[in-house]
Amino acid sequence: MKTIYKTLFFVLLIFNTFSQAQDWIKDYEYIPIVSPSLWYKWVTQYPNLVTEMKNAGVDVVRCEIENTDSMQRLSNIGFRVIPVKTLGLNYIQYYTDAKYSVWEAEGTPPSLGDATLEHDPAKATPDTDGNREFLKLLPDSVNRTFEMINGPYYVQDVIYYTHQSSNEDTIVTYRADYEMKLEWNRLVADTTLTYDPSTPICSLQVTQSYLSEAWVLGCTYPIVDSLITLEKLQPLNQWKTFSFDYTLISDSCTRKPDTTQQPPEQYHNIETDGSLDAPSLNRFAREYIQFKVIWLGNPNFLLSVDKVTISDERGRDLMDPASDAEIKIKSQTDSLSSYNNFIAGWLGVDEPTSIDIFEPIKKVTGILDIHSNQNRPLWLPWMGHWAGSWNQPENEFGAMGLSPWTEFKKRVGKGNIIQDFYMYDYPYRENGPYDPPVGETWKEANIRIIAELNYK
Repeated sequence: MKTIYKTLFFVLLIFNTFSQAQDWIKDYEYIPIVSPSLWYKWVTQYPNLVTEMKNAGVDVVRCEIENTDSMQRLSNIGFRVIPVKTLGLNYIQYYTDAKYSVWEAEGTPPSLGDATLEHDPAKATPDTDGNREFLKLLPDSVNRTFEMINGPYYVQDVIYYTHQSSNEDTIVTYRADYEMKLEWNRLVADTTLTYDPSTPICSLQVTQSYLSEAWVLGCTYPIVDSLITLEKLQPLNQWKTFSFDYTLISDSCTRKPDTTQQPPEQYHNIETDGSLDAPSLNRFAREYIQFKVIWLGNPNFLLSVDKVTISDERGRDLMDPASDAEIKIKSQTDSLSSYNNFIAGWLGVDEPTSIDIFEPIKKVTGILDIHSNQNRPLWLPWMGHWAGSWNQPENEFGAMGLSPWTEFKKRVGKGNIIQDFYMYDYPYRENGPYDPPVGETWKEANIRIIAELNYK
């Protein structure tokens, strides 16, 4: 969240460390003071003020490096730098804003994440086929229509936060890949018969909802809704992939005003030329996203679902060993290689909100760590959450009640976090629209929310 507010402090959390690394921030003898983003033109237009920042105790600056002269000036002053971008390249942020997540139909292993697809164990059960684990319908449950899988009720970005070029489309185009196979239900099926190829077998959906009240979903909008017939699943006993492209820009399921809930998280950024009255652009997201397989009740067949993979073009590019994504990331770091002793790390996407970004962050983290021997790692500014969860801990719908920090830790592992929070005016303020809990002043409530529900 890039705002004009004064950030009172940053808490730097390192979830996991490596003893052999020479990470300047981690190994610093004292608590390093890291500045918010420094406008790069200040380095040349207001050099005395920038020098005063160093004299005041700032150790590390986050700054766009438009040319080597900027980097030279900062290093001469004695700053360590976390570059936002370098010499026109921004591939580190670009690829940490990629989308790639894999949702296993049988559920996410608890060690790898708490957000998961859901199923009724009375209707489907995990099974294996060689190295593949999947979810398979139970033979005695298939003569009725039901949702074989649903969930994980999570947040997806509508637009990109980081762009590589000014003419790039800002709307995220997702691809959902459903991997499934069909076989005979030999308990009841007459396998000698020929069945109509147009026989409906299941429907595949991507849906989005809103919370109308605690804990009731309002309208659920099918973004993708595709009927899968017998013909599309033949030959039987072979895994098939069904792919659907979609965006979240349109929504006939608009959230209704709800004055009973706490203030929602603010997803936005500011594109600015440095002026304080720069316009704000919404960085908005859809909530309660689900991936569904709806079984349509044909008792002669059994459906198995392996996984649903969600990606965009950036994510597929990053995960493809044959692409040049890794070369681009390394080239960005190499463009300032002569200043390696002054680079404390590299800045990733600002305040990631969606689980879709976690796997790309993990990939970029690994590339940077190997390339610099863990000396110049990835750093992520992290959004504060007033309740310590994507929505509220009491939320019964999948990921929305979970801790973003815990989910990040499980899915990414090593992560360097710059924790953002605006302490004295969020979510409560004097004469504000929301009243603090009974027995607390608005300042006390804010401090408790920060300490217990965020930093702890």
